[in-house]
Amino acid sequence: MISNFDFQQLYEYEKHQNLLAMGHLGYSKQWLNHQKDDNNSIINNWLAAKLKYDWPIERVAQWPAAMQQQWHGWRAYYNGQYLPAHQNFSQAWQNLGQSNLGFESSIALGLAKVYTRTGYWSHAKQWNLYFLKLAKKHNDLFDIAQGYGALGELFLRSNLSQQAMACFNIAFHLLPSGSGQQSKQLNFLASALGRNQEWLRAEALLKTSIQHAKDRLDNPQTQIEESNSINHSLARLAFLQLARYQAEQHTIEDYVFKHSKLKETPVAQGFLAMAHAFKAILVSHNQQQALIYVQQAQQHFKHFPFEEAWATKLVCALTGSAWQANQLQALITNIEPMSAPSVAIVSDKIWDSTLIKNHNGFASLLNNHLDIRSVYDCWTLFFI
Repeated sequence: MISNFDFQQLYEYEKHQNLLAMGHLGYSKQWLNHQKDDNNSIINNWLAAKLKYDWPIERVAQWPAAMQQQWHGWRAYYNGQYLPAHQNFSQAWQNLGQSNLGFESSIALGLAKVYTRTGYWSHAKQWNLYFLKLAKKHNDLFDIAQGYGALGELFLRSNLSQQAMACFNIAFHLLPSGSGQQSKQLNFLASALGRNQEWLRAEALLKTSIQHAKDRLDNPQTQIEESNSINHSLARLAFLQLARYQAEQHTIEDYVFKHSKLKETPVAQGFLAMAHAFKAILVSHNQQQALIYVQQAQQHFKHFPFEEAWATKLVCALTGSAWQANQLQALITNIEPMSAPSVAIVSDKIWDSTLIKNHNGFASLLNNHLDIRSVYDCWTLFFI
């Protein structure tokens, strides 16, 4: 006889699956937080693996090998440890079997993300397209939206702003109104608009995103997600203002947002500090103040090697110190990118045929050009 407990677990699984499919991750993360210490059910372990959630290592050790390795890969990726992340994703791919095929897409996206963050952009594109193929095969709308968002980020970093705009637009319109991560999607669209010099539309979207996220800050399920969105909106607004000033000498307006429930987002706050530093240099001509801001950025970026290197390069430009990119070069050299399986999706053929240069995408950050303008121009390499 099937127990009531079995049906209860199936009901809980269905509830999580329906929410996750619409991008609402907060309920499941809050659920895991409450279940972390005393409940080792199969649903909780599945959720922890799917959401890459911080989970007891002794429980992770009981999962199938590929499932474990993709989880370790994501945890390393979130901490800016791209070499161990790549090693774990690569091992997970090699160990993929029938018992964990459900995590094939997670591994594919993980590899795409690592290659995006380490400058292997041609490989990143192929893994993004493979991830999209899997998402469409399973008709997973949220994964499809994630895939187009990741592809858009890659095109944005590669200075292919029109292609980025098209991908972000697809991602935004895939999920119905009321889905999760709407504020985040608005930020993505605004980034592409800004790169296309559509300043007013980009600014309007960023302010809409902030307002949308602000309305959800009081909800414990969405507080961290919406805080991240607001902090990234503020960083994007600051760089948007700088880009417009550089193009049109338009007056820079500072946008300040304060809220008691707003949580920290280190990478976004690092970008905001960098924007303040460049404003101090290019607008106020105050290099001492710029140095204070860029040192703040270094602290925010301490777990993000490429962003931290950008801040360090600006410090070198301001102080006349020697600039070396040896650590980044070693990281890039130690990652041997894997080729993705071939992809044949007619609807995505346009992205497959979009050319991305084979040299490392961060070449302009790694070079020895220490003039302020060259260091400033590196902002386009990042997802701002």
